[in-house]
Amino acid sequence: MRAAVGYLADAGKVEVGEVTIECSTPFASVMLVSLDGQPVGESRRLLLTAVARAENTGQAFSPGRTEIPERGRAPVLAEPVDCTVTLRTDVPLHAYPLSPTGGKRDDQLATVQRDGGLSVSVSHAHSPWILLES
Repeated sequence: MRAAVGYLADAGKVEVGEVTIECSTPFASVMLVSLDGQPVGESRRLLLTAVARAENTGQAFSPGRTEIPERGRAPVLAEPVDCTVTLRTDVPLHAYPLSPTGGKRDDQLATVQRDGGLSVSVSHAHSPWILLES
């Protein structure tokens, strides 16, 4: 697993092993996990997760944001994450956004594969989950 969590926009380019994350969302969590037991750089099936702030519709916080007096209701409102993730790999991978139930959507994401790396823009997924598979 490779992950970066925090003020990623301020951090600039973040390198975690064979993964580079460039994010313009102020605070985000970006994780890449191998789903086939192989090291991330050799995996043929990976889950990319990118999340930022999220809360229920109608959710309310106390003045110091220390309590949640109103939990709200569905749907969850999530801030989109604007980032590009580059994985140094020789494995040709395709990127598919996943539905809230984990199903692979039909709208394949564009990827750029060059110089031994594969880049995918999370911004166009309209989902916090992206499946990368060969």
